Amino acid sequence: MKHTIKKLNKDDPIFKEGFVISSPKKNLKDYIKHKEETENKKNLFLEPIADKNTTTEEIYQRLVNILIKNGWKIKGDKNDSN
Repeated sequence: MKHTIKKLNKDDPIFKEGFVISSPKKNLKDYIKHKEETENKKNLFLEPIADKNTTTEEIYQRLVNILIKNGWKIKGDKNDSN
């Protein structure tokens, strides 16, 4: 995976809108509740995808499986009737 680093302009959204850094050590239920209250959006699902030893391919496959389990349709899937 290749990453590109670029210098941001003063008009970049991150300077206007800001960002939030949250601790992964927080209680998961508290984190979900806080995000739902601050963003006024309902969390559809939040599941772990990987740990530090997971390969990119395993992350991809796990993400796809979680999305399918939560009702998403994958285009080009051999089980898809579209």
